[in-house]
Amino acid sequence: MKFIDIYFNYKQKYEDYIIIYLVGNFYQILGEDTKIMNEIFHYKVLVDSNGISKVGFPLNSLEKVKKRLKYENINFIIVEKEDGIVKIKKKQKFNNNQYHCYNQRAIENHKRTKQIEIITNKLYSLNNEKYDELMKEIEKIL
Repeated sequence: MKFIDIYFNYKQKYEDYIIIYLVGNFYQILGEDTKIMNEIFHYKVLVDSNGISKVGFPLNSLEKVKKRLKYENINFIIVEKEDGIVKIKKKQKFNNNQYHCYNQRAIENHKRTKQIEIITNKLYSLNNEKYDELMKEIEKIL
């Protein structure tokens, strides 16, 4: 079974957990959970050729990640391959799990960021006079 299939099998079983999977010298997070990791850690989200979002961090950052996820009360599991067998190395569950709260916030912030990018691109396309006029109006509103 491929890494991606194993990952999403765990994700189906643990929907309200961030799945952290060891691949070589990096831990990886895939799919929607990447938005939460971006929201909390500002990790860059990459999209592979299959359209799957990915975030990764090196082995030596695991303690920092675990500590922050615990602080934020976000359920997580760490999955590793040991002697050819894939298994859960650590499972952290909170009674007041904040996974869905952070997921919703990450989705909203992602949407806002996209809107700002579109507006910024439109502003760059304006001539100087129109730009200055519009910026004055925006400053009045803010």
